[in-house]
Amino acid sequence: MAAVKEIAISEAALDQLSNADLKAFARKVIADHTAANAQLLSLARKKGTGFATNADSFQSDDWTRKTDDIDRRYVREIIADHLDAVEMFEQASKSGDPDVAAFAQRTLATLQQHLMIAHDVKKTMD
Repeated sequence: MAAVKEIAISEAALDQLSNADLKAFARKVIADHTAANAQLLSLARKKGTGFATNADSFQSDDWTRKTDDIDRRYVREIIADHLDAVEMFEQASKSGDPDVAAFAQRTLATLQQHLMIAHDVKKTMD
């Protein structure tokens, strides 16, 4: 499912993050990606297809421990994941299926906004 990893990491790291802007961003990632996943699940049901809905536990286990660099690790991971996601959704926005293309276009705007916010927060941390 789209962004399950980002949700899992954000939820696991949230209480460990020390930067207030980064905490607010993690909450936004959780809310926005959860909403997008609900839309994607609805679209998948409409199309008669399915997909995995759970993140592998190994993806979030490492984020529950407080470390000196967790804020930097989190923002680097989120930026990398969002760069990949933006590329994938740009391709999907050109789908021949109008429902898939519309979903991808709507979600792409949110992903691009997340990427911009993450870069802005990272700048304040450097």
